Amino acid sequence: METVQSTKHQEIISRTENFVRETLKADSTGHDWWHINRVRNVAVKLAQTEGADPFIVELAALLHD
Repeated sequence: METVQSTKHQEIISRTENFVRETLKADSTGHDWWHINRVRNVAVKLAQTEGADPFIVELAALLHD
């Protein structure tokens, strides 16, 4: 069951990443894909340190803007 859920989570993260990249590809306000990716990287590290749900944290970071 863990593998199925993990695979589903990976698919959701991948699809969300593609959506965010496409949506923000022309952003010039500083809230572009690279900003989102930096936030995601920090959020994932914090989630590991704090014992938070990594899927929820990564998804929230991707969609925060």
